[in-house]
Amino acid sequence: MTSDLNKQIDSFLEEQRAEYRSELEPFEVYAAKFREKLQNFTKTFFHGRELVGAEERPLPPFETLVATYLEKGSLYKLLGYSLDDLKHFYSKAYTYLDKKEYQLAYDAHFFLLAIAPHIPEAWLNFGYTCCQLGEPLLGIEGFGNAIERAPSNPAGYLAAAGAYSRLHDKDSAALVCDVGIEYAETHNDSKLKMTLEEAKRQVVHAG
Repeated sequence: MTSDLNKQIDSFLEEQRAEYRSELEPFEVYAAKFREKLQNFTKTFFHGRELVGAEERPLPPFETLVATYLEKGSLYKLLGYSLDDLKHFYSKAYTYLDKKEYQLAYDAHFFLLAIAPHIPEAWLNFGYTCCQLGEPLLGIEGFGNAIERAPSNPAGYLAAAGAYSRLHDKDSAALVCDVGIEYAETHNDSKLKMTLEEAKRQVVHAG
């Protein structure tokens, strides 16, 4: 990280110190965790930004970038990107996944989701990439975000159930299917229900 960015982080944390109230851990412990998280975010965010070719737009002030990230907000409008830009970034990020360059795919999708977390397909790809990198629980979290944003798409449920199955957690895999089946019944989606009932049968009877 650059010295300027470190100074900005220091300034941000000093502002946080005045408002920090917790009996669970001292501020110094919180600050160290926050700094590590932010360093990881910054490294991945800027690398992903470069990978999808999004460097031409200036970034907002540091405080705005951090606050938006921590609040899980959307940066793409603030940065001046259009929906067509997002489609281009998504396509570029997918090329890394298609070529099985999983670490590059991770960074590219991380950037895309940091600025536009509403894209369910990007969450699916991010989840799959995490699984390929040996982080199945992070992958399942990605699949969960995909389900939340596109609950009528069976892909998120199937991917999450598959990841749980590979972790030998049949109960959680079946529960994911049940969540989708309940949604399908509530919304009269017979195709989704049939797909997930079959997936659940395979989970339950798997060796």
